[in-house]
Amino acid sequence: MVLQAAIFERSSGQVCLYEWIEDVREKYVNAELDAAQVDAGSGGSDEEGVAAEPRLDAVEYFESDSQTLRPRVRTAQLVRDVEREAVIAPLIVHGTAIVDRKSTFIAHACPVKCVEDVRSFLALLLDDRKVERAIHNMLAYRIIGDFTVKDNDEDGEHGAGSKMSNLLELLKAENVAVVVTRWYGGIHLGPDRFKHINACARQVLEDGGFLDEANLHHGSKKKGKR
Repeated sequence: MVLQAAIFERSSGQVCLYEWIEDVREKYVNAELDAAQVDAGSGGSDEEGVAAEPRLDAVEYFESDSQTLRPRVRTAQLVRDVEREAVIAPLIVHGTAIVDRKSTFIAHACPVKCVEDVRSFLALLLDDRKVERAIHNMLAYRIIGDFTVKDNDEDGEHGAGSKMSNLLELLKAENVAVVVTRWYGGIHLGPDRFKHINACARQVLEDGGFLDEANLHHGSKKKGKR
């Protein structure tokens, strides 16, 4: 509670719930990693002196767990692929901000060929401290090959990930990952937040050239003449 008290004092009477939430999230991730290290090293010698199995470090434990191989915001930076990131970095496209009642939404997109590309894309985005500390970084990706690989991570914004996945399907976007970052402004937006999330995602996909011309009219309501 010491850190939470410090955050409150720094707030000078302003809304500080966001910083408290981020503090709890950081503690949660660190606790998961500590637990992984403990579990990995739990095997020891028995009473007859049989040699203990080699202890897995945190990275080896992470890589041995199939569930952690799914690209997720909270685990994207635990294992880094520097060579892959060097290829991915110049391909990332950042969208234009949408601001509503002090909440800001910005989308980011990147061409991907495999889930490893998606993890590297996430890791690079989260290197930006401002992005890393956002209230939500919502992910969806769709990879087309011999079979379709698709998934999403709503990062605490319930329903956002599935809506973004549906958008990729509707737009027939292929071999792309998109992340929508939201900084919370202290005012609840209700259903409007999903409108902004989809608008951000669609805009960055269009601007980044990830959509075929024939699919640009999908996923949007018909508009009358202006």
